[in-house]
Amino acid sequence: MPRKSNKLVSAFDEFWFGQSTTEALGVFRIALGLFVLHILLISIPNWERFYGENATVPLWLLREQGHAGWSIFGYGGSPEFVWSVFGIMFAAGLCFTAGLFTRLANIILFLCYASMVTRNTWMVNGQDQVAVLLLFISCFAPLGASYSLDNKRLGKSQTNQLRSVWALRLLQCSIAIIYLSCGPTKLAYWQNGDALYYTSFSYQWFRYPTVDLFHAPAFSIVGSYATIILETTFPIAVWFPLFRTPMLVLMAAFHTTVAALLSPAVFYFNVAMLVAILVFVDNNFVRRTVRQLFSSSNG
Repeated sequence: MPRKSNKLVSAFDEFWFGQSTTEALGVFRIALGLFVLHILLISIPNWERFYGENATVPLWLLREQGHAGWSIFGYGGSPEFVWSVFGIMFAAGLCFTAGLFTRLANIILFLCYASMVTRNTWMVNGQDQVAVLLLFISCFAPLGASYSLDNKRLGKSQTNQLRSVWALRLLQCSIAIIYLSCGPTKLAYWQNGDALYYTSFSYQWFRYPTVDLFHAPAFSIVGSYATIILETTFPIAVWFPLFRTPMLVLMAAFHTTVAALLSPAVFYFNVAMLVAILVFVDNNFVRRTVRQLFSSSNG
């Protein structure tokens, strides 16, 4: 019995506090940085409308409700102030993506993105919540240990950098919990298999409401139950090496399909989840793929 207990303790310790290389985290950082930069760019036309003095949620109302202290935007609403925050956030996003002063850039990016969310909750969508979660946990992860300007600046190798995995495990567990909460919830409301049927007629939620193929009952039944099965099994199966790659491929195909079929309101959430599942990708696979890409471009 003590021997079994020791094995369990060792397995637990290795799972949470073992060491691993960081190539997948490097690719994840680049993808997350590009995603945040894109969100910032598409927000430019409405930046003052969302976060200025007289935004959709006026600054006076935010202060009256006592929420101003939770957002950088709560301390000023002038055009100069809100655009200064934009500039700082965009610069941090560029540094984060390139892996330059990665940890500092990550913290600044998290504080600014979290301020966007708390400043105007009416503008918050699923991708914003996912991005803030990923940025927060990433503050503790070695995201600059691979494929970064920090490594080049310090003369370190871009691969095979061993780091503790505890922050990576937090990222992975958080993503698994997202799916664990989605699957059973859908099971409770999608039991008839008709969820996609009604969605396929909506001009608000579906890109192709006039295409008869998507109105077929079979499309709705297969799509509804496949979604439930995938979202329920993924957060469990992805931990087993034998199933990890097939599950990642299926989940990537799922989010890509949803992003292509459903409205732009759902598009960015699915892109955010595509970025998120990169933390499950095998480091050896990433290292080989990057090496082949650079070999092909140099050849």
